[in-house]
Amino acid sequence: MLAAYSASRKLDMAVEIFNMTPLRMGDNVFYNAMITAHCHDEDGHAAIKLFRNMRREGFPPDSFTFGTILSRWPS
Repeated sequence: MLAAYSASRKLDMAVEIFNMTPLRMGDNVFYNAMITAHCHDEDGHAAIKLFRNMRREGFPPDSFTFGTILSRWPS
């Protein structure tokens, strides 16, 4: 559901689902979908903040996470 809202650029709905989901149900894919949603919305600061929260909560980033974050880095 989160990925669908992210893909359709309905960030407000994606954020609502993300915030309502208990942390124990989250995983890397869940975080990656939300980070991607922020990147598509061109909100790099929110994406980095979520990346930091992801690490803080013990979810290790994968190559997709790094690729998404780095793709929004200004040239």
